[in-house]
Amino acid sequence: MRWLLVNHIRGTFFHRDRAGLSHRFNLLYASHFRFSCLHAWLGLQGVFAGRVHSLLKACRY
Repeated sequence: MRWLLVNHIRGTFFHRDRAGLSHRFNLLYASHFRFSCLHAWLGLQGVFAGRVHSLLKACRY
């Protein structure tokens, strides 16, 4: 009976710890994903701006 109780406490503790770790990992992953999406979007904006700039330059001359 005592072993069962200890096992239960250990199980809940480890389960809680694992949940906390996965939550932290999810937060980290979400922020990284958001950052990479922003980075890709900014990169596309830069490419688009560069193309428009070169097009305007080509039209001007």
